[in-house]
Amino acid sequence: MSYIFNLLPILPIVFVITAVIYFSVYRLLRSRRERPSKLTLLAEFVFVGWIVMFLYITQITTFGDDFSKMLNFRPLRPVYIAIKYGASNADMTWQILLSAFMFVPLGFLLPIISTENFKSFPSVFILSLDLSLLTETSQILTGRHADIDDIIANTMGGLLGFAMYVICLGFYCLFKRAADLPKNYALNLTISIVVILTTLSPFIMINILSNRGEFGYVYYSHLRPDKVEISNSVSSQKISANVYRYAERETLEDLRNRLRDATGFSGEYYFENDIYTLENGENERIFIYDHNTWSVCYNYEADDEVYPSLPPAPSEAIDMAKSYLERFEIDANTVTFQEFEQGYADNNLHLVFSGISNDNDDGLIWGALRVTLGENGKLIAIEDTRLPCELYREVETISPRESVWIALDVGVESWHGTAVVRDVRPSYYFNKNTGFLIPTWQTEATFTAASGDEYEWSPNIDSVN
Repeated sequence: MSYIFNLLPILPIVFVITAVIYFSVYRLLRSRRERPSKLTLLAEFVFVGWIVMFLYITQITTFGDDFSKMLNFRPLRPVYIAIKYGASNADMTWQILLSAFMFVPLGFLLPIISTENFKSFPSVFILSLDLSLLTETSQILTGRHADIDDIIANTMGGLLGFAMYVICLGFYCLFKRAADLPKNYALNLTISIVVILTTLSPFIMINILSNRGEFGYVYYSHLRPDKVEISNSVSSQKISANVYRYAERETLEDLRNRLRDATGFSGEYYFENDIYTLENGENERIFIYDHNTWSVCYNYEADDEVYPSLPPAPSEAIDMAKSYLERFEIDANTVTFQEFEQGYADNNLHLVFSGISNDNDDGLIWGALRVTLGENGKLIAIEDTRLPCELYREVETISPRESVWIALDVGVESWHGTAVVRDVRPSYYFNKNTGFLIPTWQTEATFTAASGDEYEWSPNIDSVN
């Protein structure tokens, strides 16, 4: 939907350009043709507007910024990914649908403008295919994104538009009893139904299958290497694993009150973008997210100079952080210090507690606590992403080795190089939509790019068989 919203600001400009072009051409051709009907005039105007918008989308807006992203010769891969691994792993599926709808006006308007030239599916098919091929070729020559999926979707969109025209024509003739249906109308109507079902059925199937899984889908956001080498130590054996489900242990209202009492912040919470926020002064915030995860920030959007970042020694910082946890009614004896997290642009200390800690035989706590300390141990921020989960049931998993091959089958984009898999270990993924903690296989691998640079490759693959 973001594609559509991004186009809204230019619609007034498109309308003005359309009006200038159409009325200029209309004046030139007015004396050379018979007076057209009002419906034809309207269809012509809308068609000119469609051409202007089409040229803007395909020749001005930009996609892809290097050769690997510019060309796609694998037809309908997003549809395959969405059906097999869930729509959340195939965002481009909906772009295919938008590309199809973009050509619907072409197939719908042309038979209104010129019935003699566009009175059958073959004529619309040829024009839609040729126009799409010409567009994709021009985009290759101008260094833009070219995709075989666009050719397929555009062509089907043109046919879908003509199918809609055929159906509307039937209703028009039904209500205007004096109007006669074309001789080949029955054939065109049959083809129209086939075209509509063929175009829309994959997306209907995706929607059905995306809601089919009891636990929901794991989101795969990793890149896909060209090649993979797997250590012999990576097992080919299936095992059993537990599926857990989120179990609320504190109501939202109790959590809101606890955080307000712990911070001493005043004010009221407001709900926006699925987040509860309490603003205390200019730089102090409480954020509460879904499933009662939360964060408190004492220097929200403040300049770094406010806290010069002269933190305490690491050994002292752990005890200080635990004292802050106690302030927020988190028993320090129930958490375990894991590490000082690196990679931040500031000089503060970022402490991580309790990634996964066993609760009892029937559940576990999934997630982490993060505490940020600044000058003299001043509390900068605290974040609790832990999720209390109860045991749901035991399931059979795929093998660790099989998960690597699945990782090669799904991902956001190809990565030129080789990944060497050292190990595949059990892990979890929390699906926010279903509330299930899903067992996964977490790959540990080193990826070597064609340039020789090395990166970590660690896809997290759903292990439920």
